[in-house]
Amino acid sequence: GEGSTRFLDLITTNYVPKMLPGQALYSYLFYPSGTVVDDIMIYRRSLEHYMIVVNAVNAEKVFDWLGAVLGAGLWMYRWTAGQKRAWSKKA
Repeated sequence: GEGSTRFLDLITTNYVPKMLPGQALYSYLFYPSGTVVDDIMIYRRSLEHYMIVVNAVNAEKVFDWLGAVLGAGLWMYRWTAGQKRAWSKKA
């Protein structure tokens, strides 16, 4: 949604605004200390809608970190294998 391009550009190692809808980008997420959270794939689905694919083994760590960075009142949608769409609101 609104602000997602800027948000992803701030938290990843590649330049997200240059992506066009339909493109994918390999990138990394880092903790403030500079250590790697995980590598990710970002898919730009439309101008302000993205899908992030993470490694299954680190999914909880990435999800928790993104929620902490997002702050209160913002939504993330989460899909996992074998489950229907799940919602999480990070507060």
